[in-house]
Order: sequence, then C-alpha cells, then structure tokens
Amino acid sequence: MEINKLKITEIINKIEYRHDEVILPWSFNRCNIGFIQTPLDKERREPIINFIEKIKDPKIINGNHTPTYNNYRDHIYLPKKEYFDNEYDYYHILFHELIHSTRYYNRRKICSLYKTSCTTSEAKAHCFEEAITEIGALLLCDIFKIYEIFDQGIHYINRWLTSKYHEITLIRRSEITQETLDRMSEEAISGVDYLLETYV
Repeated sequence: MEINKLKITEIINKIEYRHDEVILPWSFNRCNIGFIQTPLDKERREPIINFIEKIKDPKIINGNHTPTYNNYRDHIYLPKKEYFDNEYDYYHILFHELIHSTRYYNRRKICSLYKTSCTTSEAKAHCFEEAITEIGALLLCDIFKIYEIFDQGIHYINRWLTSKYHEITLIRRSEITQETLDRMSEEAISGVDYLLETYV
C-alpha cells in the first residue's frame, strides 16, 4: 500500500480560505444502537480490519461520547461502531485519531501536540494540527477505498483554517501560502507513512 500522489494534489487544490458551515466529519446516532445504515462491503472492510488488528499502540477504546486522542495515556477513544450511521464514518474518524497519535513525540521524536486551554499562538497551532491530521486521514481513506467522506473532510480542513479565538481570526489568509500547504502535506504524509511502515 502506498499514498496516491494525485490525491495529495487534489486535496491541496480544494483547500480554500473560507469558513465552511460547521460540519462534523462523522455521523452517528446513539439511538441507532446495533444498526448501521450503510455497512462497508467485505472487499473494503477486510483490509481495514487487518490493518487495525496489528495496531497495539495507541490503544483503541470504543465507547466514548466523542472521538479523541489522549496523548497522556496514548489512547484513542471512539463512540461504539454501532452508533455510527455509516461504517465508513467510523473508520474515517479512527484514521483521523491515528494520525494524531503519530505526532506523539515518542513516535516521531517531535512534540507538536497542542494544549487546548491555550494562548492565541497555541490555538493557532491547534488549528494547523487539526487541518494536517485531516489531510492524513483523507489519504488513509483513499488508500483503503473510503471515498464517501472526501468532501466532508475538505469542509473540516477549511473550517479549522478559518477558526476564531475570542472573535480573532487565528490564521490570516496571507499565511496560507503554497509553502504552508506543502509543509502541511509533508507533515500529513509523514504520519501516513509511519502507520503504513509500522502496521501494514
């Protein structure tokens, strides 16, 4: 398995400096316990399951209210799979949190994880972190043939790049240069490469 270079270009070309409506990159309903409206076909599911079963760290724990990566425990917390309306949404979010986990300093020898109770500069780092992580998640989705979530992922990236902190726009339009986008791509690719080299 390897990254599709054309997909990287497609993602970067679709990033725009606009504040999209708040669209969460997943869809789940806690009333739908035990029923997934759109399961993945076997051909797509099996490679993903094989990949996930090889992952020992971070530990993946299902049953949380919202998806999150805890860098202190090195755990990924997700809602139960049966809460999701679509199975591909579950794997998309898992991939997103897995990319977060690759930025954990013990793996990549850098400590780029942000603090959420933050100054403006830390809040800006958080925005870039989320955008980079979602680029990586979209690349993993492409590798595992989950194409349904592409537009949602682009909305999510645009939303973070135009976020505000106390009514202050954190990232100026002038900061979203081709050099910045290239660096974001490189960071995302580095995370995906780590996962593929370690677990595939």
